[in-house]
Amino acid sequence: MNTKGQISGSISKEILKTPTKITFDNKNFRFSSVVSGDHYVLYLTLSDHPQLLLVNSLINDGNPTVIPLLENQIPVSLFGGDQNCGIVDSTGSSIIISNMNDPTILYLSLPNDEKIISLSLCNDFFIALSSTGKVYSRQFKEMSNFVEIEELKNIKISQISGKYSHFLALADDGRVFSSGNNL
Repeated sequence: MNTKGQISGSISKEILKTPTKITFDNKNFRFSSVVSGDHYVLYLTLSDHPQLLLVNSLINDGNPTVIPLLENQIPVSLFGGDQNCGIVDSTGSSIIISNMNDPTILYLSLPNDEKIISLSLCNDFFIALSSTGKVYSRQFKEMSNFVEIEELKNIKISQISGKYSHFLALADDGRVFSSGNNL
């Protein structure tokens, strides 16, 4: 059977009208987190040695690809965007998986040992929120480092959210800032 196009790991390529348990090759994984986008699902297994499992409907048959973790890297949070997904680990660093047609795995950190607590993974850029309330951006196609967003430098941000080509930043005083395509 042609299963290309599956994203959840289900047995058959179909619209699931009722909730269906996800299994992979009869392995009974338990998961602590899951995120999805247009053509992927990223799973974090629940175990003493967590694994990141990526199911990508553009390149595989519904079976997961194990995303390699760096030594002593412990995933804490998963984040999903339309075309990109990622994790923040226990040290405040991240793994971003982008370009689902030809997946690219990026191991990224913020400057000055800032710790990432949240990611917004837009189509052409990534936004990272640090534990001190600073907001950083990085262009996807440029292999540059994260750079602090100048206009938000003196504002403590408590939450970020983004998709496609725009993002929002919520300040700790309740103000909201927007950047990107606002059409």
